[in-house]
Amino acid sequence: MNNHPISIVIFGASGDLTQRKLIPALFNLYQKDRLPEIRIIGTSRSVFSDQEFRDRLLESIHKFSPDSYHEKSWNEFSQFVYYRSGNLTEQQDYQKIAETLTELEIKPTNRLYYLAISPEFYHETVLHLGKSGLARQKSGVNAPWTHVIVENLMAKIWRVPKSSMRLSTKYLLKIRFIE
Repeated sequence: MNNHPISIVIFGASGDLTQRKLIPALFNLYQKDRLPEIRIIGTSRSVFSDQEFRDRLLESIHKFSPDSYHEKSWNEFSQFVYYRSGNLTEQQDYQKIAETLTELEIKPTNRLYYLAISPEFYHETVLHLGKSGLARQKSGVNAPWTHVIVENLMAKIWRVPKSSMRLSTKYLLKIRFIE
């Protein structure tokens, strides 16, 4: 393991999973000082500015995790949250994500791509991550890592084409399947 900062890119960021689970969990970890230097980039087809996305997430904190809300902590945490609209099926939209990461990552940074999306988009998303260079893994003992989290795959694994699994291992060294 290394001590590099982490960029978390959430695909499907305007969805229910992000609002109910991901952001409240990350916010709670932040308040407990259990996260390294972090930045979160949400992406989905919905169009939001960074501030509109932060405001939407704040509403979800109030709704789904009200006891965890502390204004000072939220104001600090939310400054590390960004949003880029994009379509999972459009290669050029991955370039927008790459540009954002290049702007934000001023030193070696680990990357975690969280696929909070429907299983039918796994294959194409991993393909675009690979083709865009976003999934490029650096080598070396202290090199930044790149991981992909696939949500709810185990419940639906028989619906995911084997070609998607082969493609995933072609472009990515670490894929985490969580239930």
